[in-house]
Amino acid sequence: MDMSRRHQDRSESDADIQRSIAWRVRSGFYTSDEIVEIVAQPLPHNQAQTSGQPHITISQARRAIRPLLALEWARQVERQQSWPRDQPTICDKIDKAFSSLQRNHGILARMNFTCCATCGIGEIAEDRDEDTRGYVFFHEQDMEGVAMDGRELSLVFGSFSRSEKKNRAVGEVIVRSLRRVGVKVEWEGEASKRIRVVCGEWRRRVPEDEEVEDVGDGDFDSECLSSGESESEMESDGVDDLEVKELELEASME
Repeated sequence: MDMSRRHQDRSESDADIQRSIAWRVRSGFYTSDEIVEIVAQPLPHNQAQTSGQPHITISQARRAIRPLLALEWARQVERQQSWPRDQPTICDKIDKAFSSLQRNHGILARMNFTCCATCGIGEIAEDRDEDTRGYVFFHEQDMEGVAMDGRELSLVFGSFSRSEKKNRAVGEVIVRSLRRVGVKVEWEGEASKRIRVVCGEWRRRVPEDEEVEDVGDGDFDSECLSSGESESEMESDGVDDLEVKELELEASME
């Protein structure tokens, strides 16, 4: 692989990591520790699959992510200072409508639920009982688009049946509930069409007093991709004292 191609791959990888952190912070649905784990877990495997980049451990990935997360978290806290405290955000309104749907209409309602529509439909079905009339949710892929690009939020809904009449009836209840709390909704009135929520800027506050540990120098390349650590240091990274003692005991018995 030539140097220009390698640099391009590295830049694309860094951009993906930055976006993965940013949309989760802006969504307001994750704690800082959850974001670190979600973003860090696939990195060792992904780096190993990229030619020309050294292997990294999960601990190295966490250390590389934390300063990037701390910066994005601080930006979000600053951003939300301009949001009027006495006015509900779009997320507040959706949350209120979803609570009403569950409490008053027997419709399971979830926000930022699973990775995609297929997984969401499968998992939400596990929560239904004899009183459940239907479901509605938006998933993580939709949330990413709204948080980063401010596009419409697409709602998946249904009645757990193939009845178009029942599915449409569930959609009508959802639309009424959203409009009742001041959410702008677009829907063609067909069971096969998703309900679209016009969001504009997504606003959901993150805890302003949450301590986001800033570990590392903030440079993903130098921290995460450097080969400065010896192989033995990398392998022992993250091994606790109990594991070390167990290894020593096994060695003495051989």
